[in-house]
Amino acid sequence: MGSMTQMERCPACHARLGQAEVCSRCGTDFSISRRAERQAQALSRLAVHQLVQGKTQQAAATAGAASGLADSPLARAVTQMLTCRRGM
Repeated sequence: MGSMTQMERCPACHARLGQAEVCSRCGTDFSISRRAERQAQALSRLAVHQLVQGKTQQAAATAGAASGLADSPLARAVTQMLTCRRGM
């Protein structure tokens, strides 16, 4: 998933997950968390687009929404950039 921090191992049995939505060893379903990861990635890209367009308030809100769904280094970077801009 690119720059996203992605669950690599099943938290239940520690099997490698890869891109799977269901653990092949124990059967734990991660489809909802995988969907959240994909949504966070899309929102992070949108936040960057909004930032480039100068829509800083929207970019901040979108990055916050992305971070609320899943750990997103890209969303964190947008938030940090906006925080630095405010400090100038």
